[in-house]
Amino acid sequence: MLDSAMLVGGGVPTVLVVEDPSICRFIRSALAPRGYRVVLASVQTACEILRSEPNLVDLLITNTPLDFCEFTTVALLYVAACPDESSIQPFTQAMSLKKPFHPNSLCECVERLIPSRRVAA
Repeated sequence: MLDSAMLVGGGVPTVLVVEDPSICRFIRSALAPRGYRVVLASVQTACEILRSEPNLVDLLITNTPLDFCEFTTVALLYVAACPDESSIQPFTQAMSLKKPFHPNSLCECVERLIPSRRVAA
């Protein structure tokens, strides 16, 4: 299990990413320089984090939203080549982003889903 200490610290918004390794690296390279804490996890580990420390995660980015239907209050960015919009309907706050996407498009979506008061200056 991931140490929850990795998720805590200084009001920095935390983005939990459950994706293929190359996409995870791409997302981290786009978001980390902009002040986001990016945590990469498997579906199982992400579910453990969301169950045990739900308030530590500001945004979940995944290509498998149905794996997280029990966590409908977490903000969700669904990334897929052909996103099925019905997959994100259960979530209170969600957007989809079609692959392939530009880092700026990713950052725009993240900024819309995470309240600005949480984003590091």
